Amino acid sequence: MQSQPKKRPWAITRARPQSTTTIPTLPLDAVRSIFDALPISEQRRSAIVLGSVCRSWRALFLPIVFSKLVLDGRDKDVVGFERLLRRNGALGRGVRELVVAFDDIYSTLSTPTSRRALHHVFGSVPSLTSLSITITPLHTPSPLNYILPPSTSLHLSHPKRLTTLSLSHEIWSTDLWTLLSSFPFLKHLTLSTLRSDCCTKLGVLTSPILTHLEIATNTLPSSHVFALLSLQTSLTHLEMHLPSNDALILAALKPLARTIQHLRLKNRFTKSSPLETTPFIPLLKAATNLVELELDSHVFPPLSILSIAALDSMNGVTKIWLDESGGTRAREELGEALETGHLEALEEVVSFNVKKSAGKGKRFERMCEVRDVIWTVE
Repeated sequence: MQSQPKKRPWAITRARPQSTTTIPTLPLDAVRSIFDALPISEQRRSAIVLGSVCRSWRALFLPIVFSKLVLDGRDKDVVGFERLLRRNGALGRGVRELVVAFDDIYSTLSTPTSRRALHHVFGSVPSLTSLSITITPLHTPSPLNYILPPSTSLHLSHPKRLTTLSLSHEIWSTDLWTLLSSFPFLKHLTLSTLRSDCCTKLGVLTSPILTHLEIATNTLPSSHVFALLSLQTSLTHLEMHLPSNDALILAALKPLARTIQHLRLKNRFTKSSPLETTPFIPLLKAATNLVELELDSHVFPPLSILSIAALDSMNGVTKIWLDESGGTRAREELGEALETGHLEALEEVVSFNVKKSAGKGKRFERMCEVRDVIWTVE
């Protein structure tokens, strides 16, 4: 029987290595915290790389890659992306911005399959905060019905937290009222064409409270403008055509004076003769936070520019859009205002509707140089 070898008293026992944390063993919350420390400009590129490490990281980072989704082109592209969403539902949960742009809605959504696919996409983006829709032909009847799920009509199934909505097609006022009631958190609304259902009485809006409203073209009567604006007590940016300057319009604009910073009002009936005076002076006088202003000749006639510039509230204005459709009189008046020392913070003037025969306005140009004001012509 062989005897067991004796242990040497001087034998060295290796210490067990201490447990260390490596990248693969980091908790996902910690990984995401490290990622969030990256500059915004690098996050999307980094998410593509990190999403290829493993299945867990793919679920964590791929939604960031697809934070903005653009759907356009052929119907098979819409169907293809819908299939991708069905295979990986996490992609839809990461979408924050959705752009729908169809050059020809009739051919793009030509089959029931493609329409159902698009409806499923809308139902798979619960975190959506920005939606932009561009549809042609522009006069497509009820275009939203082609895109949104029919079971909810104008109400999207998930994204109640939508804050930005842009519609580059024609929409009727009754449809807009229904749409607005679906998005109580909407802040930024941009419309290309808003048409009025003159025979329909619109209900009272209780939400949303907008900060940005931009309507390129509209046929709203004064009563509908009042119904749309009377709720807006936090509006900082307003661009729209006005049907008139009657008492109802003035009453609708009055509450905006406290918050408005960017104001571009136009008269819808531009073929009419410009006013000699403007009834909007009280609005501008109370608009103490105003930063950018359009001087449309049919809303703020040239003869009123000097008195407008003399208002204390105009000392914070940094940019002016100057309508010169009535000739160079507006430029001359603005030049005199600069020479007098008004508009202390003015940095830029953009002239538009300039006639080819318009003179240069030497005093205006000279004062722009003296006051270091940038002048451009659109």
